[in-house]
Amino acid sequence: MIFRYFCSTVVYFATIMLSFMATQDIRVSAFAFVKVFWLGLLFFLVYPFLLTMQRRERILYCLGIGMIIGSALVILPNYITTSLLSPRAGLLGIMNYAGAVAILIPFMMAILLTTDNGNLKAVCGCAILSSIVGMMNNGTRGAWIACCFSMVLVLILFWRPRVKTALAGVVVVILIITIATKSEPFIQRVQATNAKTPSITLRLDMWQKGIEVWQDNKFIGVGFGMSPVHELVGLDRTTINWIQRSDYKHTGHLHNMYVQTLAETGVIGLMGLLVFWGNILYTYAVRFNDPKINIYVRASFAGTIGFLLHNMTDYALGIGTEFMLMLLIICVAYAAIQDNKGIVMRKER
Repeated sequence: MIFRYFCSTVVYFATIMLSFMATQDIRVSAFAFVKVFWLGLLFFLVYPFLLTMQRRERILYCLGIGMIIGSALVILPNYITTSLLSPRAGLLGIMNYAGAVAILIPFMMAILLTTDNGNLKAVCGCAILSSIVGMMNNGTRGAWIACCFSMVLVLILFWRPRVKTALAGVVVVILIITIATKSEPFIQRVQATNAKTPSITLRLDMWQKGIEVWQDNKFIGVGFGMSPVHELVGLDRTTINWIQRSDYKHTGHLHNMYVQTLAETGVIGLMGLLVFWGNILYTYAVRFNDPKINIYVRASFAGTIGFLLHNMTDYALGIGTEFMLMLLIICVAYAAIQDNKGIVMRKER
């Protein structure tokens, strides 16, 4: 399992380096690659420390409590005036928070539906509810879509409700709908969503530009990190202006991991990306019903789906914290599989 992960990582890095042959500035590509290489190396540094059940359990509790605190900091500026917290962002930043909840809401939901540990259920439940409210206030539509699809998938795959749990689920849905109808930031964001919404048209322009760049070199792309860079101009910053790169640290961000990978590393690079993530999902999927495997496999599968969906409207390699969080979750699952221990799974009813 670890060897296969290592091989898929090597394949992904190799396809990135192949794009160096097409780059117009080796410094840009090398700088972008070093950032990704360091993030990839974190798995092999963190994984060995998570081979004990106690450490993995602590990680789950820390993630849940962290979600509660982070969400509270996003919600509070709507009710109190403070210069310390930014509306929609809290202390994490708008896109950092959105990326985190897109991963952790389905992750925590899978745990909630699997474990019989009462304390862990309580933490996961509070984390999910606070994060949903925080996500409404955060207003990142890509995270909304990613969470909705991944949560539905989690329910289909892992929920085997009895009457009491089904009723509890209905109550929670009603509560969320009630909160949504009372959330002014959420309502304003929904009402402002249409085909002419600036943030939507800007992303469509970015994706179109990425496809145009890809057509210049369909097999190996134009070089890793060499996607076009832009600035937003105008009084309301709703017009996109493609500009010259200021220095080798100035890399593009096309708000779509797949389009940007295609533009920078071509079809070969996109295949390398799919091999990397496909191997991870396969590692999880074949262990769903293994009675010896614990909750981490299902939870990490759900978090990975949330991450991959969210990156249809974002580029995680441009937001290091999101990618590091995803790698931590992968480390936890792989360590649990290797250790073959963990929190006991609930028996299917």
